[in-house]
Amino acid sequence: MSLSGSLILMIYYIINLLTHRTLPIRIRYNLLKTAVIFYIMPFPFFKYLFPLPDRKIGEAGSGINTDLIPYKENFIIHNRETFIADSSVLTSWICMIAITAITVLYVFWYVFKCIRAKNIVRSSFVNLDKPEQMETFETIKRELGLKKAIRIGFSEYCSSPFTTELVSPIIVCPENMKDCGRQEWDFVIRHELNHIKSRDSLVGFFSLIVILLHCFNPFAHLLYYEMSNLCEIHCDSKTIKNYSPAQRKGYMEYLIDTVTKSKENSMPGAIGLIGRKLNHHMTKRRLLEMKTVKKKKRILSVLASLAVVAAGSVSVFAYDPATEIELSSTPNSNSTYGFCDNSECLKIYSETDNTFEDKEGNVYETSPAERALCFHKMVDTCLGEHTLHADGGCTTVYYDAQRCTKCGYVKAKEYSHETTYKKCPHDF
Repeated sequence: MSLSGSLILMIYYIINLLTHRTLPIRIRYNLLKTAVIFYIMPFPFFKYLFPLPDRKIGEAGSGINTDLIPYKENFIIHNRETFIADSSVLTSWICMIAITAITVLYVFWYVFKCIRAKNIVRSSFVNLDKPEQMETFETIKRELGLKKAIRIGFSEYCSSPFTTELVSPIIVCPENMKDCGRQEWDFVIRHELNHIKSRDSLVGFFSLIVILLHCFNPFAHLLYYEMSNLCEIHCDSKTIKNYSPAQRKGYMEYLIDTVTKSKENSMPGAIGLIGRKLNHHMTKRRLLEMKTVKKKKRILSVLASLAVVAAGSVSVFAYDPATEIELSSTPNSNSTYGFCDNSECLKIYSETDNTFEDKEGNVYETSPAERALCFHKMVDTCLGEHTLHADGGCTTVYYDAQRCTKCGYVKAKEYSHETTYKKCPHDF
């Protein structure tokens, strides 16, 4: 997940460098949203829901006995009660559990802060009551196709307009805007309603989740910073889309004036005219983006989309999860497990999902195959459990088994036979 999201973010910056930011803002913003999705969603697991080429068991390399191709790393062996996993898998589990627990706790704390801050604002909230301002608000709301109920009013606890939308949308304006001009009112309301239409507060929230899940990855922090910038740049572009040159100039001047007079915006979950927090460098970038007139280049948009698809696919399909081996007996931590290509192994052939018949016509009833995220495509194989003895000998117990050609899952079905050597002939 971390690799997938980082690759898409790298493509985003490469495209910006090559195109000198002539790529439409909407496309750039969507690229960042795609990176957020790849950071959060475990697509490497979801790939097994779709048809994939059959996976080979693996070819015997030099020094490996062709009778048994062992699993030495990246495995999980269990009988549903006892689990054995190698150190890399255990470390991954511990890290994932710890990061997930921290993320869940922080999310609850963050939502609590948002609700508490919203209640503070509501304590001094005064509803909009001027007919001309309400008429402008309703007109812009209809233009943007917003049908949801949106509260709007004034509060003494804010120095610049902002929207809090994580729970329900409320537009809060400073008290000095009660007597602002018609044009300034249009600037503010159109900007805030575009934030609501684009669900920018929710996008910012998921960007924060990315930092929590991938706190070890510097690209995740870079994504959050760039998402905060593009969120405002995208909203600015939507706001001034139908403005005349004079109105665009007035909007930029009003933005500068608001940033100059405003204090730090620190309300959790809030997003507004000056962004999530006061940042003069970001304001300068917003002004330069609005000042630059960009021509639409569809070929750039197509190439950017193809690059994202390619990067996401490579990282997703390159991932190989831990091999899961399910035994009918208790797993042995001192044994090595692997596939065998031994002609003495009993081969069984599937008739239905849960009935198997061997070469001699004997029928075996088994439990249905695991489904989980992968719709298994099972083939017959033989599983070997190799145990090395203290005197240098070894015993290999063979099980009739089935293997999924898509995800590698192995399930032992029936005991077949075993072989014992006074001196272990195997190389593992």
